[in-house]
Amino acid sequence: MAVQDTSLLAYQTLFCNGRGQSSALKILKAMRPGRKYTQAQLEKITGMRSCSVSGRLNELVGRKFVHRETEQTRCPITKALVHRVYRPRAIRAKAKVAA
Repeated sequence: MAVQDTSLLAYQTLFCNGRGQSSALKILKAMRPGRKYTQAQLEKITGMRSCSVSGRLNELVGRKFVHRETEQTRCPITKALVHRVYRPRAIRAKAKVAA
């Protein structure tokens, strides 16, 4: 089995048994809607490792739970130029009642 196949199998196993989901949920719960975060800030807040935060953020961005800014900003922790991420504010739509 190739390394790529093994990595994919390990990822699917972790995500299917809920460990990946709980990591993503931990990140989502740490993010306040409308506030922007760098990956390093989320690592510090959640206590998770860099690779875990990076993977879960990419997944959350792909599923549109989290958005990534297009412009770069200097990270207050690493001082590197990075794209911040944010959880959009909830949009409350008024239900239309049929007459």
